Amino acid sequence: MKTCRSCGVEKSLSEFHKRSDTGRRQNACKTCYHSAQLYRNYGITLDDYDRMYEEQNGVCAICSLPQLSKRNTRLCVDHDHDTGEVRGLLCDSCNRGIGLLKDDPRLLERAAQYIRTSKD
Repeated sequence: MKTCRSCGVEKSLSEFHKRSDTGRRQNACKTCYHSAQLYRNYGITLDDYDRMYEEQNGVCAICSLPQLSKRNTRLCVDHDHDTGEVRGLLCDSCNRGIGLLKDDPRLLERAAQYIRTSKD
């Protein structure tokens, strides 16, 4: 058992991520760690994330599938890299796809057109 330094609740060790550098457990539990990461990276709270997740019925805003990646179990927070504005939650594949196309709607449209014409 270990006490989370953020929420002060005593939890089992499985509730704490292992540090890659030392192999020891983080000082904040997984929930508090995730909450701090959301706020630091996107300016949203865990409640904001949960609300978006519920509004999207737990699926990706693009492909309407749940997160299938074994690497990342939560939907990714998608945001505009220029403004920082959060747009929604995406699965790992859709998030990477639009990122690799530089979040550029013209490139995304051209890619869609390319796929459409190559199927003829």
